[in-house]
Amino acid sequence: PWQLMAWLAAFAVACYAVLGFDSVPLNLDNPANLFDYYRAGMWVNFMVSVGLIAWFVARMSRALRLRDAALGEAQQRLLHDERAVALGVQAATVAHEIGTPLSTIAMLSEELRDAARTDKGLAPYKADLELLEQQMGLCTSALARLRSRATTATNRQPVDEWLESFAEQWRLRHPHVKFERIGTPPADVSLDDTVAVSQILTILLDNAARASRDHVTLSCALTARGDQVEFEVCDAGPGIPAALRGSLGAVPVESTQGGHGVGLYLAFSAAARLKGSIELTDVSSIKPRGTRAVLRLPLTERKISGTGRQGAAPSNTEKQA
Repeated sequence: PWQLMAWLAAFAVACYAVLGFDSVPLNLDNPANLFDYYRAGMWVNFMVSVGLIAWFVARMSRALRLRDAALGEAQQRLLHDERAVALGVQAATVAHEIGTPLSTIAMLSEELRDAARTDKGLAPYKADLELLEQQMGLCTSALARLRSRATTATNRQPVDEWLESFAEQWRLRHPHVKFERIGTPPADVSLDDTVAVSQILTILLDNAARASRDHVTLSCALTARGDQVEFEVCDAGPGIPAALRGSLGAVPVESTQGGHGVGLYLAFSAAARLKGSIELTDVSSIKPRGTRAVLRLPLTERKISGTGRQGAAPSNTEKQA
């Protein structure tokens, strides 16, 4: 800072001025000593100058390299965010456009359901019409969440309560997929933005269901250090092709199961915005098959147990549960 530089300059000038009034006289009786003093002073001056310049140049070069690296990373993040924002704007536009067709389909399905009560020809399709109405309800609720996302500042919920409702909603979206929840989520963990986490898990689960409908699992637990919550999605599909491993999440990639790769790109962007990460690996290292997607998010709050301290021993009821 310039204040410290000014103090240092003033101190050096004061010390140099004091030497004119109070100094140690040199032994100049022998003229040979004059050259020795001169050479010693030159060496001291040279060594101090070399050390100062080398230290300053090295520090300045390191600062420049760090700045260039930070600028490059910032440019990459900006480009990544611009792509994500562009996709988000397109998604919002599509959501606005499909509102009217969804309303029309909902009205027609309701009329068909009413007609199925009296028309024997439509009676065999009653279950299909009910399923159609359920799917329409899911689409309508998705649009409602989009609107609430734009108006609500926070969507904070405990993980155990939110994950139960999320899993039920996802089961309704994929009734033909064999879905299983493994383990019990931690009861003392809360997430700030459950809407964004729902979108990420929905994308990961949809990709898993597209890869294998007979085996999709979801689990939630704390990491070993206890500072992150970990969501794990596994499937029994063919796995991730080696050619796509480096580009998944960085750019939209066409999927081998018919997807367009935009979902994973948005999932990685949303996870980064939440200061989390997504890891894609094979379920089995011996025979690469199936995909294991792990979403890690930092914890926001740990509730205090009823005994007034954290990490207290569970009660008998909790042990039985």
